Amino acid sequence: MDPERDLKSVKALLLTDLHCETPNQKAETLIGYTENCFFVYLDGSLTMELPLDELKELALQKGVGCVSVEYTLKSDGEPRLLARGSGERKNDAAEFVKSVNRLLRSLAEGSSTENLSAEKRPSKPPRIGKKRAILRLLVMAKPEWKYLLVSMVFFGLTTGLGLLIPYINRVLIDDYIQSDAVNPVIWGFVGVLASIFLANMLQRLI
Repeated sequence: MDPERDLKSVKALLLTDLHCETPNQKAETLIGYTENCFFVYLDGSLTMELPLDELKELALQKGVGCVSVEYTLKSDGEPRLLARGSGERKNDAAEFVKSVNRLLRSLAEGSSTENLSAEKRPSKPPRIGKKRAILRLLVMAKPEWKYLLVSMVFFGLTTGLGLLIPYINRVLIDDYIQSDAVNPVIWGFVGVLASIFLANMLQRLI
């Protein structure tokens, strides 16, 4: 590996032990990548270096007693042999291929997001204060103010009459139902209860 390359910038490395073109020939192939560059060293010599944005994906191919790594460029989409290794390097090669493809996907998603124009990006809705929201609701409800007024009147009536129900029940039970005398006032209480019922029905209809 080139000593001038900054090891701190290297994200991952894969070392294989077979020559990628000559079968059964031993060769030390070192593959690695940085944030924007992909490189390959064969027996200590740099054989390939290309920007990551030109690389489409890596693929892992398993053979009999060996494993190979292929790469595909965006320009032609043709898979090419990158490195070969013995079966012992299978797990390392699989992890390396996954890490490279994960980085390529993140770069592709990031570039597609950056290409969106400001007009096409969804804008956050403006924040509206409570007072302004209430004013907007009042303006929207202005054409229906008559119906709102009637609803508020019936709401006030039903609320007030609802508070009288316990008192009316007590008077009916203590003074009239348990009493032997029949008084026309009881019909007044019945009328009040009927009015409450009708008011509730009208409020639901409105």
